[in-house]
Amino acid sequence: MGPRDLTTVLLLLLLVPSSRGQPPPLDYPWDDYDPMAALRLNSSTCRERGTCEGGMTFPDKNCHCDVLCHVMNDCCENAASVNISTTKGQLTCKQVPGLVKNAYGVLLVVHCSDEWTDDQTRNLCENASLAGDYSVDGDLILQTPVSDNTPANIMYQNMYCAYCNNVNEFKFWNPQYECMNNKTDVRHIPGSPDCKLVFTRPEFDAKFRQCDLMPAISNCLSDSDAELVVKCDTEPHYLVYDSIGHVYRNSFCAQCNGVSTEDMYCETLDLEPAPTDDPNARKASFRLLVDFNHYTAYKNDELFDEQITCGEDQIYDVVSSKCRYIYCPPHTKAMKGRCQTDNETLTATLDLNNNCTWVKLDSSEYKFIDDSRLFILSSQKVYNETEYMRNASDVFICHTDEHVCLENCGSRDVAFDFDDVEAYLSLAGLIISITALAVTFVAYTCLPQLLNTPGRILVCLVLSLLLAQLGFLVSGELAVRTDACRALAVLVHYFFMAAFCWMNVIAFDLWKTFSNKFATSGSGSAIKKLGYYSLYAWLTPLVIVCIAVTLDFGDFTIKYPSLKPRYGERACWISSRDSLIVFFLGPLALCKLFDITSFVFTAVHIARANKQGAVARRKKNTCSLLINIKLSLVMGLTWVFAFLANVTNVAPMWYLFIIFNTLQGLFIAVSFLCTRKVGRLVQEKYEVVTSSFSSRTSTANTASSSLSKDSQK
Repeated sequence: MGPRDLTTVLLLLLLVPSSRGQPPPLDYPWDDYDPMAALRLNSSTCRERGTCEGGMTFPDKNCHCDVLCHVMNDCCENAASVNISTTKGQLTCKQVPGLVKNAYGVLLVVHCSDEWTDDQTRNLCENASLAGDYSVDGDLILQTPVSDNTPANIMYQNMYCAYCNNVNEFKFWNPQYECMNNKTDVRHIPGSPDCKLVFTRPEFDAKFRQCDLMPAISNCLSDSDAELVVKCDTEPHYLVYDSIGHVYRNSFCAQCNGVSTEDMYCETLDLEPAPTDDPNARKASFRLLVDFNHYTAYKNDELFDEQITCGEDQIYDVVSSKCRYIYCPPHTKAMKGRCQTDNETLTATLDLNNNCTWVKLDSSEYKFIDDSRLFILSSQKVYNETEYMRNASDVFICHTDEHVCLENCGSRDVAFDFDDVEAYLSLAGLIISITALAVTFVAYTCLPQLLNTPGRILVCLVLSLLLAQLGFLVSGELAVRTDACRALAVLVHYFFMAAFCWMNVIAFDLWKTFSNKFATSGSGSAIKKLGYYSLYAWLTPLVIVCIAVTLDFGDFTIKYPSLKPRYGERACWISSRDSLIVFFLGPLALCKLFDITSFVFTAVHIARANKQGAVARRKKNTCSLLINIKLSLVMGLTWVFAFLANVTNVAPMWYLFIIFNTLQGLFIAVSFLCTRKVGRLVQEKYEVVTSSFSSRTSTANTASSSLSKDSQK
C-alpha cells in the first residue's frame, strides 16, 4: 500500500458516519479556550501585578510600591519599608485638574500634624477647599499643590499644609489656564467658559501618587468566617474585581462578601462601554432647545457666568488672577493690553524688546535671591537681571502668555446629556412629526385648490417647522466645535424662530377673520396681505439671528460676553445660558403671549358665532371644543410647556413638553389633512390620474392593434 492509498483510507475513515448517525467528534486545541483566563487571579499576569518588580506601582500594579503604602496599608507584598511621619488621617484622595485625566485621583496631605499649634496656618491648609475648589473664585495660592524636596515627592494640598507638617522646602506645581477656543482674549480668560485652571509638574521627573477615588471594599459581611475577616484586614493589599464591577481590597475581602474564586479577576471586565467623544453616543433631547436650568449644572465644572474685563491700560495675569497695569516705552501707549503706536515707521525703529509688555509686581509677589536674580513666588520662576527692570523700589517684568494655552489643549468635551427616556421620546416624536410635515407639504403643493391665503400661510409654517426639526435631528450626529455644527446651529435657530413667527401669523389671521365675521377680500388684497405676513415671518427671525451671529463671531469686545451664543460649543445649538434667554426664550415668550391673546379672542368670536347658528346644542359644543383644540395645536400653544417645565424642573413636565412639541407636525397634519374637503380633493385627483392613465393605455392598445393589422396586410 502506497502513501496515496494510505491517505485515501484515512480520509474515508474521517468521512464515514458513526454508529449513531453523527460524524465522530473532532478535538481542536481551541475548544477549551477561556478568554478570561489571563485576568483570573491564578494567571501569571495577575501574579506579576501583586509584586513591586519592574519598578512600577499602582495603577500598573494592583497595589502600591511607594513610600506612602505602609501609611495607607496598601503595599504590595515585597514593598520596601520606609519610615514616614505622615499619618493616614492626614491624607485624602482628591482630583487635581490637569494631573490625572482618568478615574483616578491624587493622594494629598490635607491636614496638619497633631503637634501644630498655629490655628491660622491650620485653617489655610485644612479649609482650602472652602476658598474655591480649583476655580477662578478661589485664592490661587490656596489651590496650588506643592511637593516636598525629598525623593518621596509627597504632595500637599497647598504650601500651608507643607508648613504645618514642618516641611519648609518644597516645589510649587505650576498653575495655568487651558482654553479650547483659540480666539479667547487673554483679558477674558478667567471668565471664559472655554478655559479652566489646571496644574502641571514643577519638574519633568516630579511624581505623584495616584489613588482610587472610590475606595475598595475592605469589610466583610456580618456572618463571615472570623479567619476571613482577619485576613481581609491584615493580608497584603491586592485589588480584586468581580464580574459585576465591584472592587475589593484583596481576595479574602471578596470571598467574605460572597464572591467565588472563579469570579475573581485582577482587572475590571469593562462591563459598561467606556465614555467616548463620538457624537453618536450623546443623548439628544428636544429639551435642549429651551432648558436653561441645564446650563447651571456646569458651574461646578469650572465654567463661569461672569467675565472679568481689564481696561485698555491693563492686562490680565492668569496666574495671579488679577488685572495689572502695563507700562510702555516713550512714544507708545497702552492699547488693548499691549504697548502700541499708530506710527508704523516709529514702531519699526523703537526697541520694544520684542513687543514686550511690562507689568509692575507687588512687593509680596517676589523676592531677590541675590543682587541679580529675581524669584517669582506664584510661577516659581527665576529671572536674570536682563529679564526684568528695576526702578528704585519698583520691579517690572515682561508679561508673557506662558501660562496660557490658547490651542485646543483640553479634553473638556462638555456635552449636554439627558436620560434615555427623553432621548427616545425626542427621537420617536421628531421622526413622526417630520414625516407628517413632509406629507402635509406634498399634499398642499399637489392640490392647488388648497393654496388660498390660509393655505399658503400653513405651507410656510410647515416648511419652516420641517427644516427646524430636521436640522435638530441631524445636529445630534455632528461633532461639536466644528464648522458644520456651528452652521447647523444657526440654521436651526433661524427656522425655529421663523416657525414661531408663522404661528403668530396664523393666530393673527384667524383672529382677524373671525372678528370680521368671515369677511373675505379680493385677490389683490390677499396677495398684499400675504406679502406683509412674509416680510414679518421671514425677516424678523433673520434680524434676531444676525444679531446673535454678529455677537458670536464678530472680532470685537462686548460689555456682556455672556450674551455670545457660542454656537456649537457644547452641542449644535446655543451654548450660553444668557444668550438662550435673550435670543430664543425671550422671543418665544413674546410670540406665545401674542398667540394666547389671539387664541382667546378667536375662541370668543367662534363661541358667539355658534350661538347664532342653527345646529343642535350638543353638536355645537363638540364642534367648538374640537375647533379650539385644533387652533391651540396649530398656534403652538403647547410651547407654553417650555416655561412650565423650566419653572418646575421635574421630569414629568419635561416629558409633556417633549411629547407635545416634537409631535406638533403630526397635530398639524391631522388638523388639516383629515378633513372632508381634502379627502374629496384627493379622491378627485386620484380619479383624474387613473382616468388619464386608462386613456393613455387604451390609446396605446388601439395604436398597437392598428399596427398589427397593417402588418398582417
